[in-house]
Amino acid sequence: MKKTAFLGIKATILGLSLAVLPLTAAAATMPSDEEKSSPTGEQPESAGFHDVATETFNRGGDVNAALAEIGYTEVTAPTASPRSTGADVNMGAVQVFTSGGPIGSYGILATYSWNDTNAKFFDGTSTDVMGISLSDPRNVQSSSASFCNTANDCTGITNPETLNQNGVAYANSGAGSDNVRATVGLTIDRAGPCDFQAFSTYSHGWDETVLTGVGIGRGSVSVSWNTSGQNFAIAGGPGNCA
Repeated sequence: MKKTAFLGIKATILGLSLAVLPLTAAAATMPSDEEKSSPTGEQPESAGFHDVATETFNRGGDVNAALAEIGYTEVTAPTASPRSTGADVNMGAVQVFTSGGPIGSYGILATYSWNDTNAKFFDGTSTDVMGISLSDPRNVQSSSASFCNTANDCTGITNPETLNQNGVAYANSGAGSDNVRATVGLTIDRAGPCDFQAFSTYSHGWDETVLTGVGIGRGSVSVSWNTSGQNFAIAGGPGNCA
């Protein structure tokens, strides 16, 4: 017969008698502190990562060297500070072309391309503005723009941010891999002498920066953002018609 251990305790509280509860020897066995704190199952090998890092950091040691001893090396990635600058972009000089025919026109081409696409990638979502301005007002015949990503997929833009006799500007927003290069074309009447200059301006804003306005004046493109410090603007070389 299985023996049963009893707790030989009887107490009276406020006149109420508490019954003596029989406990088997197995049930009466309580786990030790060591047993209670021991996790179940095997710990993965990576469990030592944090222990080694913490112990080394707390004693002022070389965390990278200590982790390297257990097979960990720090991941490094290209960075840009502050995210990107105008030096990461190549602005082509503005080109001016002439066309014959019964009406005739001048064609003006402006371009930009990122020479460091990593810098733009780390900017994340951003807005890019490209514009052409003229030294003298001219009658505009047409305009268009194309923005391309790193895979050379291009998006044509037909609606400019602003367009007047002084020039045109386009804007496009996208991810870090978008808008790494663009072209803007403008055709104007060939009436009058070929004695003007054409200028290009590229502006880039990222993070929480929101485009709030674009203006075209004689020989200038102005771009406004809602914040400062997270955007830049650069100009291309002028195109001369002479």
